[in-house]
Amino acid sequence: MARFVARLPLLVYRLGLGEAMNAILVLVLTHKDRNTGKPRFSAMEYRFHGRKLYVLSTLGESPHWVQNVLASPSVTVQRGGRVIGARAERVTQAGEILMALRLFHGTGSYIYDSLYSPMQALRGRNAVSERALTQITDKYLILRLMPAETPPELPPIQEDLRWIPPAVGMLSAIGFALGVAAYIGRTTVARRQKPKRD
Repeated sequence: MARFVARLPLLVYRLGLGEAMNAILVLVLTHKDRNTGKPRFSAMEYRFHGRKLYVLSTLGESPHWVQNVLASPSVTVQRGGRVIGARAERVTQAGEILMALRLFHGTGSYIYDSLYSPMQALRGRNAVSERALTQITDKYLILRLMPAETPPELPPIQEDLRWIPPAVGMLSAIGFALGVAAYIGRTTVARRQKPKRD
């Protein structure tokens, strides 16, 4: 179930509804599989500061997408309908790590406080002590995505299911029309069969 939920944003992008995901700050990152060289797609939350985009791994280097990006940092970033090439870099400077954590915490504190208890060290504080910063930063891996001047090397996720929402809408309309026709047909027949009163 967790795998399905994690892949749901990819399905939404494939349906051609990437702008809806971008509205809630979810992008698709295309990265090269470190073993096969094939493009892989991962959906994740992002935050931005100027031209820089930040993504966060709450599991450190464990996820395959993180290992792939660290092995081959040239990635494709898809935010809604916008596709750019980028270079992923691990953020190591304490000040930038703190700034990125604040970006994530500031726009979704209710999510991050409840899901990731280390974020509670940031709650209600304007300045975080060095001790609290250490407690937070060793739990997370933050990647900075810097836009490249060249076109993306890896393909974006294709909108190959774009036909489904209109098709579902059309089938729903046809089903509704058939239901109305059947209802009218039954009520007309029932009225004709009803005995007339004198």
